Amino acid sequence: MGNKYINTKKIMVSCQKKNQYVICGTDTDIGKTLISAFLVRGLNASYWKPIQSGIEGKTDSMMVKKISNVNREKIIPESYIFK
Repeated sequence: MGNKYINTKKIMVSCQKKNQYVICGTDTDIGKTLISAFLVRGLNASYWKPIQSGIEGKTDSMMVKKISNVNREKIIPESYIFK
């Protein structure tokens, strides 16, 4: 089973009145994380990937933080992480 972060619900409630976008794709390594980082930086937005699976090093949240170079507060922790 994954890790559950209880504070995620509180954080998401504070974001309800803002525009929300979903970035999705059907395969690995097609650019979802890169595009997400561009949007986070360009729109001064927050990033949340609710479920992270297949960790081989850094999570997508860590990569978005690194690429976008935004404050840590803009990256909402995953609700669940699976190996």
